[in-house]
Amino acid sequence: MILISVGNTRTLLARTQDGVHFDSTSVVTSLPPTEILQQPGLTWLSAPNREPVALGGVVPTALAAWREALATAEVREPDPGFFRRAVPHDYHPPESLGFDRRCCLLAAAMDFP
Repeated sequence: MILISVGNTRTLLARTQDGVHFDSTSVVTSLPPTEILQQPGLTWLSAPNREPVALGGVVPTALAAWREALATAEVREPDPGFFRRAVPHDYHPPESLGFDRRCCLLAAAMDFP
């Protein structure tokens, strides 16, 4: 599974096959997703067409660009209600979550046992 968390200034991209070990990188949110997906050295980013992608974040225009770039992938977007039930702190609105917390919550939403 590939995890993409879009923050105001940075976007975290991570990949895991077991929910425990991650390959990850952080990029400037303003970069177009098509440019990010073609960066050399990030061969695992070529996998969106072969495995699920969890996408979340707080920048609507950047999220829309990612949705367009991942049009052929299986994209899962987190349910804020799930996070409110699963996290001991109650964040309203869900966009008030800090960047690191969003990344952790994306990982928590995965289907791995």
